[in-house]
Amino acid sequence: MGLVRLDQVRCTNCGSTAIIPDGTGEFCKCEACGSTFSVKKAEAFSRVVLDHTQDVRAWREYLAKQLKLQQDSNKARDYSGVKLFAQKILSVLPDDFCALYYSALADRYSSSDAAFVDFLKNASLSGVTPDERKEVAGSVVATVEPKYLDDVKAFIKRAYPDTYEKFNPILDRNIKLHIQKLRYAKVTDRDVFICHRTAEPDQDIADAICSRLEERGLRCWIAPRNILAGSQNYERDILKGVENCRVFLLVSSFKSIYSEDCETELKAAVLANKALYSFRIDDTPYDGAFERALRDVQWLDGSDDPYAHLEQLVIDIRGILARDEREKAELEEKRLAMRERERIDAENRRKKEQERLDRLERIVTGGAGATGAPSAVSLRSKLRRAEIELQSQNFDRTQDICDEVLDIDPECAQAWWLLMLCDYRVTSDEQLIASGSDFMSHRYYKNAMRFSDDEPSVERRLTQAVTDYQTRTVKSVVEKLDQAEHCYNDEDWAGVSTWLDECAEVFSDENSVIFGKFPDVASRFYWLSLWAKYEQTPLVCVEDITRETEYKKAVKYASPAQSREYDKARETVSRNAQMFLRERSKKSENDSKLSDYLVDNKNILPIDVYNQYSSMLYFRKMLKALNMTETSIKLSTIDISTNEYFMLAYACATDEQKDEYDVLLKRLEKNRSAKNTVKNKIDEVAAAHDKVKQEKVEHKSSKKNTIATAFAFLSYLFMVFALIAYIAIEEDECGAMLIISAVLRIVSDAIRLDKKLPINKSGAMLAGINLGISLVVLVIVGCVRVLGDMMVNQFSAIIAVTFASIIISSLSIKKYKRQS
Repeated sequence: MGLVRLDQVRCTNCGSTAIIPDGTGEFCKCEACGSTFSVKKAEAFSRVVLDHTQDVRAWREYLAKQLKLQQDSNKARDYSGVKLFAQKILSVLPDDFCALYYSALADRYSSSDAAFVDFLKNASLSGVTPDERKEVAGSVVATVEPKYLDDVKAFIKRAYPDTYEKFNPILDRNIKLHIQKLRYAKVTDRDVFICHRTAEPDQDIADAICSRLEERGLRCWIAPRNILAGSQNYERDILKGVENCRVFLLVSSFKSIYSEDCETELKAAVLANKALYSFRIDDTPYDGAFERALRDVQWLDGSDDPYAHLEQLVIDIRGILARDEREKAELEEKRLAMRERERIDAENRRKKEQERLDRLERIVTGGAGATGAPSAVSLRSKLRRAEIELQSQNFDRTQDICDEVLDIDPECAQAWWLLMLCDYRVTSDEQLIASGSDFMSHRYYKNAMRFSDDEPSVERRLTQAVTDYQTRTVKSVVEKLDQAEHCYNDEDWAGVSTWLDECAEVFSDENSVIFGKFPDVASRFYWLSLWAKYEQTPLVCVEDITRETEYKKAVKYASPAQSREYDKARETVSRNAQMFLRERSKKSENDSKLSDYLVDNKNILPIDVYNQYSSMLYFRKMLKALNMTETSIKLSTIDISTNEYFMLAYACATDEQKDEYDVLLKRLEKNRSAKNTVKNKIDEVAAAHDKVKQEKVEHKSSKKNTIATAFAFLSYLFMVFALIAYIAIEEDECGAMLIISAVLRIVSDAIRLDKKLPINKSGAMLAGINLGISLVVLVIVGCVRVLGDMMVNQFSAIIAVTFASIIISSLSIKKYKRQS
């Protein structure tokens, strides 16, 4: 029976050993993973000096995970992981079709699409398995965009020359879906922005809310529908969506409240002064920014059954929109009324100015009304009359007199000052200062200051008024800040907010005098505002205060002493944050919150501390993914050097952590070496035991074969005796010899039928000889019986034992064939 030659190679997909029989075509199927691989590539892979079998298998698994991560993600595509593992596969299998494609696809979503277009146009399909062709074609069709449509069709035609037309409907559908996504992604004014966590069950509930609102005629913005997949401006699109909505609807749940993205969207809505609404789908209490923003916001409890409250949700949203419309209408009405008043006032001022110019022209030209050039005495007399009228609160009469003076002398600083007092409806400089109004931004004050150079008394009056105003304003603000600081020391945050609100107007304009001449007071205001916002002191704060606007303004206007105070407070908060991390990191169940905390508070932490805890969290994620503990992994033989989380942990680790990781890697390597050594020793002992056992079996088999051969030769000897007896015409002796010879053959063949005794070629040859002799004896005895009466007495016995010998010999020959 001929043998088929078998060649061993390694599968290019999973790295398992596969056997390729002679006559196999271009491709072969792997029994381990079930995939089809190219025989030529598998043979080349098997000839690689370094065995990357396990590496290739792991890289393909990581590549598949990275691809799934990008498909499931709603954020900007980051194909760096896909690129990394595709390049690793190509380092071992340079012509791997799928790895070449995914490397080009990663370039398409990052730097340039030249490699992707080149792959579509020029990629060789020689040696590509049907599975690889199907995988790449499916990805190309799924990610098609209008600008690549012609190249994709050309690639499909090359890949499937006979059936490429069946892909056209799928391509057309995907192009339409892409255009629809572009249309949805376009930023337009919408009624409702739906903020939610894009994970089940939040996504399903948010989709149901969107469908119900749009059924009622409201326009909604929701992710991921309104974000183009793979958008490189994900955060900008989100913020524009918030900016262009009228109502911000939060689907409140455990996942959304502890989501960094949802918190960012909520802060953007608060800054944009959007109407807020919360739909609670579980009973998770608000935390952090959510608690501050949603404390007094209208909300609906749908925790028992969110889908049963959708109609009430629609009613509430419509009410908010209607209220918003009314408020807008009222504001527009007030704005129009104000514009009308401003127009009338401007018209009156224009008329007065024209009358003043007309009178001035008559005076200059000596026309009617000009009785001669007025004297300085008459101007002083008019100004005294204006002062008297002002003290009597006759503001209109005072304005008329000042207008007359300005008609004569447009650069009269005192007249401009009195006009300003009339505008503020005060009778003296003291009342103006007591009112707290910032008169230095008034246009009449600016004219008075500009023309006061020629009037020293007026200049002194203005300077004194400014000094008194600044002194009074600063004194009042400082007193209120003192009260606020007193409340701050007592941790009375309501009191701090109250006192700060009373002086907030002074700091509303950064161009005012207090910012220019007393910046330390402004810095103090913003510093207290910062802690009132957090409702805590630096001694207990663990949040990144540097990201707050109040902190930035406090530092901007701080004096050197204040700067040192703020630096100390920042260091205290930093130490608090480090202590917070140290305590919370002791329990692995806090890892999810700690990860968000690290991202939010990166600036407040020293870089080495940030890297230390980031590395620790990545390492714990690896342990969780492997379902192992630190103790168990130290005792294992697993190779973590190519693990995605371990690579990230090592990349951001501190020097001390890197030393620990290196020790762990060496220990795991040592465990694997020890395991291989023990395994080799076990294999050696097993091999020695098998060898001894085999030698015993072979010795026993040799012994039995020798006995069987001896019985066979005895059988042949008795056949010779039977022949001699037959020639001597001794029937009884001949028959007896034939019977004994047959019995000896039966014994010889029966020994070889032992299950534990293999039949070699010589044994099979003897069995064949025994069979032949038995058949010859059967024929000869039959012929003799027919021709004469010889061996009448032994005929039946000879026939019986001869048949038995034939059967036993046949079974021995069959056993040999089965073994072969």
